[in-house]
Amino acid sequence: MACAPLPQGNTQQQASPSGKWIKTWGAIAMGSIDSITSYGVTTGKLSKLEAEADALSRCGSHGETNCRIGLSYRNQCAVVAEPHINSKPFSEGYSSFIGASTVQKASDIALNKCNQANKEFSGSECAIVYSACSEPIFEKF
Repeated sequence: MACAPLPQGNTQQQASPSGKWIKTWGAIAMGSIDSITSYGVTTGKLSKLEAEADALSRCGSHGETNCRIGLSYRNQCAVVAEPHINSKPFSEGYSSFIGASTVQKASDIALNKCNQANKEFSGSECAIVYSACSEPIFEKF
């Protein structure tokens, strides 16, 4: 019979990570032509600058020259709430751009803010006109 030392502690090797999660950016730009509002939106970009540039480019793709960033967001969801009167967009009202952890949370906040900002306009009712989430990307080692 032979003797051998008993292993001390846990001899199981720890699993090594197989990759990493990269958080991504999204952006929403807003502009108009002849009082008709248009949006440029993007998600899944690796930097804020890249997301904003893409959103501005998309916004201006139909000739809008007054596009501006309404919201930049990282690793979250975003929505746009827009005022409507008689089920038609009301361009003189105030739109609301909100980012939150879920579309539902962002929608609740955006609708509340939009309706509050537009309560002076009789018959105005806000609606969500855009929603998206900027999902992380898994990069394998």
